[in-house]
Amino acid sequence: MNGERIAKAKEALIIFLKSLPPECEFNIVSYGSYYVKMTEDSMHNCNESMEIAIYYVNHMKADMGGTDIYTVIKEVVYDE
Repeated sequence: MNGERIAKAKEALIIFLKSLPPECEFNIVSYGSYYVKMTEDSMHNCNESMEIAIYYVNHMKADMGGTDIYTVIKEVVYDE
């Protein structure tokens, strides 16, 4: 993914995060040929967790290889 496209994806993710309802929990999963969760467990939506998430998003890179989203969805949905 080139620089402009990853920047737009990060921007969209931050807008999405900021629009989450206060009572929800969230996590971010980066994926490619493998996946990495931002945190092991989901976090409650509060100012502190939002700062952590935005920092995480701002430091994400498109350097994880392929785009194997099936494995990620299967693990995240059925692992919780």
